[in-house]
Amino acid sequence: MTLELSLRTAFSIVPLIGAVIPLVGIFVLMSKEQNSSSTSLMVANIGCLIMNGAYCLMLRTSNPSEATLALKMEYLGNFLFYYFFIKFSLSYLQLDVRHRSIRVFTKIWLVFEAAALFIMWDDKRREMAFGEMDFGEDVQYGYHFLSKEGGIVYAIRYSFLTALLVALIIYMIVRRVQLRKQGGTEKHSLSHLIIAKFVVIAPLALELLFRFNFEVVPLFSAVAVLLIILSVVEGDIFNILDIGRGWMVENFDALFLVADKFYGYLDSNKYARENFEELSGIHKGEKLSGRLEALFKSAEEEIVIADKHYKKYIKDLNIRGKIRGHAMILVDLTENYNMMEQLKEANLRAEEANESKSNFLSNMSHEIRTPMNAIVGMTEILLRSDMSEQDRGYLMNIKNSGASLLTIINDILDFSKIESGKLDIIEEEYEPMSILSDLGMIFLNRIGDKPIEPMFDIDKDLPNRMYGDSLRIRQVIINIANNAIKFTEAGFVKLTIKMTQMAEEDMVDLGIPGRASSRRI
Repeated sequence: MTLELSLRTAFSIVPLIGAVIPLVGIFVLMSKEQNSSSTSLMVANIGCLIMNGAYCLMLRTSNPSEATLALKMEYLGNFLFYYFFIKFSLSYLQLDVRHRSIRVFTKIWLVFEAAALFIMWDDKRREMAFGEMDFGEDVQYGYHFLSKEGGIVYAIRYSFLTALLVALIIYMIVRRVQLRKQGGTEKHSLSHLIIAKFVVIAPLALELLFRFNFEVVPLFSAVAVLLIILSVVEGDIFNILDIGRGWMVENFDALFLVADKFYGYLDSNKYARENFEELSGIHKGEKLSGRLEALFKSAEEEIVIADKHYKKYIKDLNIRGKIRGHAMILVDLTENYNMMEQLKEANLRAEEANESKSNFLSNMSHEIRTPMNAIVGMTEILLRSDMSEQDRGYLMNIKNSGASLLTIINDILDFSKIESGKLDIIEEEYEPMSILSDLGMIFLNRIGDKPIEPMFDIDKDLPNRMYGDSLRIRQVIINIANNAIKFTEAGFVKLTIKMTQMAEEDMVDLGIPGRASSRRI
C-alpha cells in the first residue's frame, strides 16, 4: 500500500517538477547577456516547459478531446525543445559559424520539423505521426494516457534526432579528449553538454524500442535542461563569453578575440578570422597559436600586422574575483596612420616653402636696401650744398621718404629673420639724441597734412652716448609713433622717454610707452 501511494504521488508530482525546471531556467537565462547560443537555449527551455505542462494536463484530464489537444501541445513543445537544443549545441560549438553546410542543414531541418508538426496537428493526417491512438486510464496509479503505436513520421523523426545526437556526442567526446591534453576551462563545459546529450538521447531510444503508457521524453528533457542550467549558474558556459562579448560590443567595431584564462580559444568575430588565418580551423577551447597568445601577453599598445597598424586593447575577464578569461580588441588605425604621414609630408613641404619665402624676403630686402641707402646718402650730400629753399624742400622730402622706405625694408628683413630664427642683436655705440633728431623728420613726413603736432618729452638725465642695438631701438620708437599718428586725427602725438638706473651701474632702463627695454651705457 505504501509503495502504491508513493507511485501515485510520483505520477502526480514528477510532471509538475518537469515543468518547474525549465521555468526556472528561463529566469536564469534572462539575467544573462543575450547571444545566439543563449537565445537558442532560452527557446529550448520554453519548449520543455510547454512539453511538460501539456503532458501534465493530459495525465489529469478525463476528456479524450482535451487529451488529444494536450498531446498536440506536447509535441509543439517537443519540436521547440529538440530543434533549439540541438541548435544551441551547434552554436555553442560554433559549427554553424565555420561551416555553411551546417547552416543550410538547420534550415532544411526546420522545414522538416514544421511539416511533421503540421501532420501531428492535422486530425486527418495524425495517424501518419502517431498511428492508432487509444485513450485510457490507469486506475491503479490514477492517471490518464493516450496509447499510440507510432506512425512513420514519428519513427523517422525520432530516429533522425537519435542519430544527430549520437553524432554530436561523438564529436564532443573527441573535442573533450583533445582539450584534456591542452588544459583550459572549456573541457568542463563540454563534459556537462555530453552528459546532457546522453540524458536527451536516452528517452528517444526508449520511445523507439518500447511502448509505455507513461511518456519519458518530457521528464528526461527537463533533467537535461537542469544540467545545462546548473552549468550556466556555475559560470562555465556563458559568463566568460558574455562578459567578453559585452565589453567588445560597447567599444569598437574592430578585430575581437576572447580566450579563457589558459588562452584557449572561445570566440572571435569575422574580422579577426579574416586577418588571422589560424582562426579559420580552430575549435572552441583549443589552444591559441603562439602568435595570438603573444599578442595577448604583449605590453605593446600599437602593433603592425601585414602592413596594417592597430591599437590594442586588452581586458581581463573576472568572475567572482578570479580571472577566468581575456578579451582583446585590435582597432585598425591604418587610415589614421597614413593620414598622419601625409600631414607630416605636407608640414615638411610647408616649412620648406616658408623657408624659401623667408630667404626670398631676406635677399630682396638686402638688394633693395643697398640702392636706398645710396639715395638717402646722396640726398644728405646735396643738402649740404647751396640751393634754393624750394629745392631744399624737395630734397628733404626725398630724404624723409627714403628713410621711411628703409624702415619698411628693415621691418621686412627683421620679419624674415625672426621666421628663420636668425635675428641677431647687434650692440654698438650710438647717440640717442641723434636718433631722436632723425626720427623727428620721419614723424613729420608721416603726419603730412594732418593737424597734429609732434612733441617729445625726453629725460634730462639721458646719456649722450649709449651702447646697444640702435637699429632695433630706432624701429621700436618708429612703430610706436607711427601707430599713434595713424590713429590720431588732430591734436598732438607725444613721445616720452624716461630713464631709470638699474642695479648694475652701467645699465639703465629706457621707459617708452607701450614698450620697455634695457640698454647698457
